[in-house]
Amino acid sequence: MAPPADDYIWFVMLNQGGGRAVTRDEVPAAALGAVRPLVERDGPKPFDLGFLRGELLSIARGATLVASVRSGGRDLCRIGICNRSQASKGLWRDLHGTPLAAYATAGLPPRQAPRAALGLARFLRDEPREVVHAMIGWTKAIAWCWASTAGRQAGCSEEQSDER
Repeated sequence: MAPPADDYIWFVMLNQGGGRAVTRDEVPAAALGAVRPLVERDGPKPFDLGFLRGELLSIARGATLVASVRSGGRDLCRIGICNRSQASKGLWRDLHGTPLAAYATAGLPPRQAPRAALGLARFLRDEPREVVHAMIGWTKAIAWCWASTAGRQAGCSEEQSDER
């Protein structure tokens, strides 16, 4: 059973389908601080994870945030965050409109907000697992940061205690 809606963000990997509730305490405070500059403004923002460099291009539209992570001239993944259920269908349609791979969620209805969706590029299955894990971690951190920025939830502050 999922926690109350104010205490979680539903996370789904479009490639695999399914999903699960992600609570704020699963995201380290340092990760929230690291992604804050990436969600504070639209447009391309460079990043360097040491093992991976590129840019995150994000566009905020009301209660939604859509982002693409690019490296080496290729899209690695698309991320969609939605804080209001009435915006879910449009975001879901956008994410599935030009998929980076065959998504198991194609044709399925979106889940209620708040939610985060991650679609990985097909070629990532041949990349080091740390790249995929980084995209999953980023999506969760961006979702919680965006939720607080959009006024839906608290928790996108480096000063917040991290009990991990």
